[in-house]
Amino acid sequence: MFDSEQLKWVDSVYFNITMADDTDVTIKSRNTGHYWYLHCTEDPTEGACVIFHKHRFSHPYHKHGRGNSLR
Repeated sequence: MFDSEQLKWVDSVYFNITMADDTDVTIKSRNTGHYWYLHCTEDPTEGACVIFHKHRFSHPYHKHGRGNSLR
């Protein structure tokens, strides 16, 4: 799950947080304009965050990878 402490790890020089709740965070790159959608599956194993990416707001997301935190 994402909490306010984890959201502090997002570098505000490079990213705007456009949406955040307990299980989902969407950020936009200030440099490229690309969007990243991170979904926490709440699975305690490594790779519990599914990372999606898109190049423009109107484009669909595509799966980009997995991680275990916002770091």
